[in-house]
Amino acid sequence: MNDPPTGASLSRVVRVSIKRPGLTIGVCLTLALAGLVVTARHLTFQTSSVELLPPHHIYVQRFKEYLRDFGELNDIVIAIEAPSPSRAEVYADRLATEIKRLPGAGRVAYRVDPDLFAGQALLYLSTPELDDLADKIRLHRPFIERYAARPTLAELLDAIGDEIARRLALGFVDLGLDGGGTEKVDAGFVDALLGVVAEGVEGVGVGASPWARVFTSAAEHERSGYFFSADDRLLFLLVEPRREAANFTDNERFIAAIRGAIRTLRATYPDVAAGATGTPALSNDEMLTAFRDSTMATLLAVTLTVGALFLVMRCAVVPLVMTAVLLASLAWSLGIITATVGHLTVFSVMFISLLIGIGIDYGVYLFFRYEEELGLGRTPQQALDATAAGSGPGILFGALAAAGTFGVLMLTEFRGIQEFGFVAGIAILMAFIAMLTLFPALLVTMHRRPVPAPAAAGAGGAADVPLLGHLLRRRVSILIVAAALTSGALLALPAVRFDYSRLNLQARGTESVIWERKIMESRRSGFAALATADSLPELKAKQEAFSALPAVSELVSVLKLVPADQDAKIAAVRRLAPLVADVHLGHESAVDVAAIRTALATLRHRLTIAAVEAEGRTAAATLRSARDRADALLGRLQRGDAELASRLAQVQASLRDDFAAKLDTLQDNLAPRHVTVRELPPDLTRKFIGASGRLLMLIYPAIDTWDRDGAREFVRQLRSVDAAVTGSPVISYEASRLVEAAYWHGTLYAAALVAVLAVVMLRRPLDAVLALVPMALGTLWTIGFMPVLGLSFNLANVWGLPLIIGASAEYGLNVVLRYRERTVAGGAPFPRSGILAVVLNGLTNMAGFGSLMVARHQGIFGLGLFLTIGSAAALASSLLLLPTLLCLVDRAFPPFAARGTERIHDAISMRAGALRTDLHAARPDARRRGG
Repeated sequence: MNDPPTGASLSRVVRVSIKRPGLTIGVCLTLALAGLVVTARHLTFQTSSVELLPPHHIYVQRFKEYLRDFGELNDIVIAIEAPSPSRAEVYADRLATEIKRLPGAGRVAYRVDPDLFAGQALLYLSTPELDDLADKIRLHRPFIERYAARPTLAELLDAIGDEIARRLALGFVDLGLDGGGTEKVDAGFVDALLGVVAEGVEGVGVGASPWARVFTSAAEHERSGYFFSADDRLLFLLVEPRREAANFTDNERFIAAIRGAIRTLRATYPDVAAGATGTPALSNDEMLTAFRDSTMATLLAVTLTVGALFLVMRCAVVPLVMTAVLLASLAWSLGIITATVGHLTVFSVMFISLLIGIGIDYGVYLFFRYEEELGLGRTPQQALDATAAGSGPGILFGALAAAGTFGVLMLTEFRGIQEFGFVAGIAILMAFIAMLTLFPALLVTMHRRPVPAPAAAGAGGAADVPLLGHLLRRRVSILIVAAALTSGALLALPAVRFDYSRLNLQARGTESVIWERKIMESRRSGFAALATADSLPELKAKQEAFSALPAVSELVSVLKLVPADQDAKIAAVRRLAPLVADVHLGHESAVDVAAIRTALATLRHRLTIAAVEAEGRTAAATLRSARDRADALLGRLQRGDAELASRLAQVQASLRDDFAAKLDTLQDNLAPRHVTVRELPPDLTRKFIGASGRLLMLIYPAIDTWDRDGAREFVRQLRSVDAAVTGSPVISYEASRLVEAAYWHGTLYAAALVAVLAVVMLRRPLDAVLALVPMALGTLWTIGFMPVLGLSFNLANVWGLPLIIGASAEYGLNVVLRYRERTVAGGAPFPRSGILAVVLNGLTNMAGFGSLMVARHQGIFGLGLFLTIGSAAALASSLLLLPTLLCLVDRAFPPFAARGTERIHDAISMRAGALRTDLHAARPDARRRGG
């Protein structure tokens, strides 16, 4: 009878490889060098996540169109948190200046500057704000006119004191007693004014102008056009990113420079916090962390893997040679990937780390069987031939199972995962080919001599591994523990969750994540959906429809730059104009300290009366604060010093100049005309008007779109208005949905593929079922342990399922193959070489996967923990439960087991006879070599 087709074919491959080992080594290394040269010259990085999505989807097509039409769509978002809006504005002005100085800086937007709308600024207030402004001017008009005629500090204090006295006499002071009438004194203005004077007298500079309370509406920062959140907690500064070609972290240096500028300003603004987030910043932070973690994990995996090989093999040369062969296969893989795909992505680049733990397996299986054959007195060539015939099918199954579990991902819809499946599959197959060609050639070249045969285990011995034999004598305990683990895992399945949030995958303390969460607390996000309109009427209709959706917090378009209700606002401005049009500023006289002291004393007295009258009312606290300020200031003036007059002169000049500036600004905008899109400055419109004339809308969510349910609801509501809506929230939602579906489907495809391969390789359904027990239970136990360890499935670890399936199936099939082979030959059913190879492969896999747990990136850490648990579960089920089941099945069905091994027995007999003949012929040479 002939050899089994698979074993015979693999034997021929090995014989060809070792016939001229020097030639084989030369060819393999030449191919490796060629692969590295091609890779260095032509391999690129695909940084655009949009290019990894299925191109036929409308949201992908629209996003690509918008990129061509509008340029960069996702801004770097800098969120500023300050004690007050005015402080945030000052900081934003300074930070924007610093960022504009950075090399390659593009558009920096943080406000709509009213100066760009000379004469039209008042139209950017709402109609209620215009009415509020008119009320304030009407309230303060008497002392506005009085101060304007004689703009001195003494006159201002006198005018305020007289106004308080007049209101007290009329009973209409703002003490909360007038039922909301407009004839009242603004106590806040008095308090702010006295605060400014006190700061100036103490020489600490002049603070916020009190005139802002007179010449602005209640929301000054809105009129000034700064981009504030709805709750006014955060001010947003939007920076156009600058991509760095052929680099995964394509904004790394620019974002680092922005963060450097923020750090530099901390000394000047210690009370202000700021941070960068948005799509470019989050992607940059994730990529940097992931690559640093992956590099560290890869180095650790190599160290642990080679260390484990040293420890178990008890030699230094072979582990290094095996690692070198693996690196050569990596060079082949990179060359093929460059020639076919042409680039790597954030998905496919991970195959390098995977290859270390998986690719070394095939060399381990081959080497331990090779050592076993050498121990039987065979020459290296004969040992390698026997190894390929006996263990080759199991190694081939492991390679096909591993490559297949990734290859089936090519059947999914997500292009990024398709490429990952192809790249990982190619890398695994190249590792298998290298271990079956280059590694045997190197082993032969090393001239290993036959070693004395170890004492064979008795025919009735349970195993060549004493510890395993000892454990297998406790079969009942093993079955009880396995049943308990299986029952517990089944009960735990309902508690397993899927966490869809990318934010939870990032390293703890990541700046972009921290600030995105802060923005979310303000009922907004740094990530906007996108939609367009072809005309202004369509834009207005869509904007109204989107704005009415509960899931939308804010919509920004070119219409935000065009005032709404312009007719009503122009009418309101015309009603406001007579109140200030005829106010003209007189000449300033020298500061009079005595007059100021007298006016301040009078004002303090009247504030004391007003505070008493207001007790228990809303204005009481402000009036008491103003009285205390006046009292402290009066004491300071009475003490006096040499610089007092000059400081008062500075305060008087500052108040006059600020009054003049605000009065001029107001008077310059009292005759507005209608504002149209065509009149808007190009610097403002280029973000919202594309080269084709299309009009862009940025739609910000009011709900948490990092949560799957929130993202689904946000996208659903948006699509009820426009089915072609796109942008980061939409793409992230669709990508997560596709990734999840791809890996779930990939897991099912992988399980089916492995089952078919097991049946083909073993050719007995019962043996195939037994070989797949570690796959089924190892996967189930792993999932069952997840709730116990606080793990959830996420977009980083869900692709570990196919990997666990492939590894556990490999362990199981190799155990079954060696068991059948040895029981037919009459030897110990679980040979040391086979068991040790499975153990070592399991340990190297756990070392490779466990090294990922050094990562700061929570997704990579979770993946490492998930895969380590999976490898341990698969190894335990393969080495304890599977041998127990094999022994029980053969004991229960001995005739069935005997029939099932006849083909293997015939094949082994034929191979053994051929090898005995070869060995007999080779022994004279061996004896001459001292063998």
